[in-house]
Amino acid sequence: MPEDLLKAHWDLDRAVTKRYGFSLRDTEADLVARLMTMCQAMTDSGK
Repeated sequence: MPEDLLKAHWDLDRAVTKRYGFSLRDTEADLVARLMTMCQAMTDSGK
């Protein structure tokens, strides 16, 4: 992966982690699962 794209990926990971109070120790699979759960909850509530 090009260095600038890798940096952008890490920056986005850190921003999402900070915004939603996730741990930097969570695996990517854990983070995606939590985000999908949040998305499903918003979809189910009609938001």
